[in-house]
This record gives sequence, structure tokens and C-alpha cells, in this order.
Amino acid sequence: MAEKNEQPTPKKIRDERKKGNVFKNEGVPLLLLITLAMEFIFMMMERGIARLQQLFVVALSFMTLPFITAAKRLTQLLAVELSIFLAPVLGVAIGARLLGNWLQFGFLIAPESAMPKFERLNPLQKIQQMFSSRELAELVSSLLKFLTIVYASYSAVYPHINEILHLAASLLMRLPQVLRNLVSDIFHHMLILLAVWTALDFGLQKYLFIKTQRMSLEEVRRENKDTEGDPHIKSYRRSLMMSPPPMPVDVPQPGEVLKLADVVLNDAASRVVLLRYEQQNIALPHILFKQQGKDAVSGLLDSARALNIPVIDAPQLVHLLMQYEIGQAIPRQAIAHTAYIYNQLQQMKTREPAPE
Repeated sequence: MAEKNEQPTPKKIRDERKKGNVFKNEGVPLLLLITLAMEFIFMMMERGIARLQQLFVVALSFMTLPFITAAKRLTQLLAVELSIFLAPVLGVAIGARLLGNWLQFGFLIAPESAMPKFERLNPLQKIQQMFSSRELAELVSSLLKFLTIVYASYSAVYPHINEILHLAASLLMRLPQVLRNLVSDIFHHMLILLAVWTALDFGLQKYLFIKTQRMSLEEVRRENKDTEGDPHIKSYRRSLMMSPPPMPVDVPQPGEVLKLADVVLNDAASRVVLLRYEQQNIALPHILFKQQGKDAVSGLLDSARALNIPVIDAPQLVHLLMQYEIGQAIPRQAIAHTAYIYNQLQQMKTREPAPE
């Protein structure tokens, strides 16, 4: 089996994209999700704390009600408030997830990736994937992210440890502010470390993905042959393009070729074709000259009659021969008609009286 050391070609990447096989790092959407969701929570925290305080007041007003009724109403109020608070956060999280994927591989619809494949049910293939370099890299990445979160939490909480210990003896009104500052410190410490680690993990995962897409030299050659054609034909075409253009061929003048013509064929559409047959050199008569246009044809016919060159009306044959170039032999479908004309010319020559 040939080693795959060549970088993937653009066509290879496009084909894999159609199958849904694109590079995707889960750390990028996760980083965006945490950043946007937490920032949104911090923006809504003041309002949330105010609403929570109002719920405490409302809960005190339920003290005169039966316990079951009060618990039911309080649960309903909590559910409504949590829904109002979490619905925008959930929307931001979904948007961040979609944005993170779009930034990596753009808009993609790959129905082929959703088709059921029996290879996915193969347990041996699953085991191989579990111990592949990509899966091991993701496992190490997840462990390091967990350690990052633990370290960020510790480094943020440790400076406030004395304040947290004395919080029980302080006023209840200070609790929301202390918690907000503590969560904010933990989040920003964690965000910085996650951003650094995500950048490193992104580069590693990108390298591993490109490595799985590498091609052998034979695959590259086969793809080039399929897309650009055989290299030998391609080289021949390139040599033709680089070769100098052919010299222009001078178009013969009517007066020069008329003396060489055996017969002049004309039709009612003011077109003429001059034929010549050299039995020693060519097997078939060839087109010596052709002309169209009323004035030009009229002058050519007068010159032919003055030189005693036979002029024959053959509209169908003229129409056929006008489609071919000067110097070409008559086509196969014109052989019978042309042979009949040359036979008539031969009979005319035999009936002519011999010169005295």
C-alpha cells in the first residue's frame, strides 16, 4: 500500500465536504458559548437579583395560605421567572454554537452524511476509532480543559477565601454582590486559560485532520488525469499552443485558377464551384475555387465561356460543395453526380471535330 504523504488537493477537500467530512473543533463553539452566555448572564444578573428579592416578599405573603396552595403558587412563580431568565440564555447558547461551526466550515448541508451506513455498526471499526490518534488527542484535550477549569476556579476563589468565610456573619444583602464578584473572577480566569488552550487544540486537531486526508502520489496522479486529462495529451496540447501560428494561405484569384478548371458548376443562387481532376496525382476531383455573389459570379461565368470552359447548372451539387474548403477532394456523397458530369464532359470532347 502506497504511503499517503501528499497534501490533499482542492478536489479531494471538496469531495469530502460533500460527504460532510469537514474539520470541526468542538472547542471553538464551546468557547463562544461560554463567553456569550456568561456575559449575557452578568448583564441580566441585576434584574434577576431584583426579581428574586420580589419573590421573597411574595413568598412571605403566602404565609397565611395553606401550605399546599402556597407551595403550588410559589413553584409556578419560580418556573415563570426561571423561564424568563433562561430562555434568552438558551437562545444565545444556540446562536453561539451555530456561529462557532459556521466560522470553521461555513454553511453546509450534506445529506450523504445522514444516510445510514453499515460500517458504523462494525464493532471493530468502533474500537479502532476509540484508539485512533484523533480520539486520544480529544481525550487529552478534555482532561486538560477540566484541569484548566479547576485551576481557574481555585485561583479565583483563593484570594476571596477570607471574605467567603466571614460571609455568614455579614448582612444578607451583601451575598449577591459577593457571589457576583466571585463568579465573575472565576469566569474570566477560566476564559483566558480556555482561549489559550483552544488555540493550541485547534492547531493540533487541524494537523490531525489534514493528516487523515493525505493522498498517495498515485491518487494525486489519477485525480489529475481525471480532471485535466491524460498528461501526454495535455503536453501535446501545450506544445501546440506554444508553437508559432501557421502562415496565412493566399486565396487564389479567379483569373489564375479559371484556366486550370475542368468545369464550372453554378446554381440559381449566384454561386459557382470550379473543379479539377488530375488523374495521375489524386483519386478524386478537388475543389479548385468557389465564389458567390451576383456580380462576381456573372464576371466569372463570362470569363469561363470566353475560355471555352464548360459551364453546367448543378444546384444540388453546388450547394453540397460550398460546405467544403478550397483544395479539398469532393465528398463521398458527391462522387456519383460528379462522375456523371465528367462523363458528359468526356462525351462532349469526343464529339468535337479534330482541329485541321
